[in-house]
Amino acid sequence: MVSLTSRFAALGRAPRASDPTDSPRLPWPLPIAPTLLIAGVILYGWWRAVHQQMVPMPGVAGDPRIAATLATLARLAGNALEAAFYVLSWRAFGHRIPFLRLYAWITLLSGADLFAFEMRQHFLETRGAVPVAAAIVSGIGGLPGSWLPRAFHAAFASTGLLTFARIAFTARAQSLATGVAFGRTLVFTGATWLLTHLALGFGYALLQGRSMPGLP
Repeated sequence: MVSLTSRFAALGRAPRASDPTDSPRLPWPLPIAPTLLIAGVILYGWWRAVHQQMVPMPGVAGDPRIAATLATLARLAGNALEAAFYVLSWRAFGHRIPFLRLYAWITLLSGADLFAFEMRQHFLETRGAVPVAAAIVSGIGGLPGSWLPRAFHAAFASTGLLTFARIAFTARAQSLATGVAFGRTLVFTGATWLLTHLALGFGYALLQGRSMPGLP
């Protein structure tokens, strides 16, 4: 048990000892003005994507613009929760990450998710299906059918090279902020992403009245 605890604690240990007052500090992803500008473009992109999905749907009650705004605000809140999780997790290991700076990184990196979503939608609208090569980049959500159970297919729809790039850059930001080796932050970030999406899969299955994802 002592050995296991020591190995777990090593995840958050910096490769070299340092004074807390001299700990690495996370830079802004870009200067403030470009960061705000690009974040605004990304948020508008998400608003537009949700709005376009809802407008063609007959019988949808309410204003699609309001629904798109609420969905965009929910995505902002999700980015904030993700940043807060990493900040609090690393604080437990004695590392301090500036919340607003990590939030800015995560918000800008969500542009990769937006690009992947738009890529899938483009192929679905123009060809009716996403080519395998494009799905490898943008995510499996656009593939017809699935070799995955339906719940997992929904939860991991965005899984592709762009998602892996987003995970890698999120881990890089944490490495810059804490001084912890990139490999360790990558393992932590990847495991967090995997567990949250598994939870989404099980949640989706429960909403469908199943005890396990994919069961009839």
